[in-house]
Amino acid sequence: KKEQTLYNLIKDLNKISFKDKHTDILSDMYQHFILKQFRGERGSKLGQHFTPIAIKDFITKDISDTFANNSTIYDPFGGTSGFLISAHPYISILRNDPNNYFNSMEIDHDVHKYALTNVLILTNQICNNIKCGDAFQLTDKKYTHIITNPPFGGTFKKGQLDYNWFATIKTNSRNLLTMQL
Repeated sequence: KKEQTLYNLIKDLNKISFKDKHTDILSDMYQHFILKQFRGERGSKLGQHFTPIAIKDFITKDISDTFANNSTIYDPFGGTSGFLISAHPYISILRNDPNNYFNSMEIDHDVHKYALTNVLILTNQICNNIKCGDAFQLTDKKYTHIITNPPFGGTFKKGQLDYNWFATIKTNSRNLLTMQL
């Protein structure tokens, strides 16, 4: 709440060397503070739910042996890029430019900014493929891996969404459309 508190926190953090740590402590701290913000009144905005770090880590570790030199990871409901962050230790061994393998879409502008910052903290690079937009929009892009926590629940209004490009089962159910996407 006070500028001096933030200044002292940053000054103290700069004294700590994170280079030899096995996890990305800066990213973990960042996600912790972002999650605290969204647990307040904004927590229900757009039905946002942030997947716990342990679950993201478990999922990405489980599929990490399928990553290859040409792998591309996509999170169509990207949030703060938590799944990308969890996948980074595994895929960065094979490829070192996150612009070549990180891809996501986030509909909320504020959350999108947090996603960009989170990846910047982790990789020291701005990732151009972390976009702000609607995952249900027409695309011809293909990815080798899709890792996400989809926004379940609710419906679309009739005519609100053009899903003919991906949905074989016509419905307004967000759950079913998410699974088809």
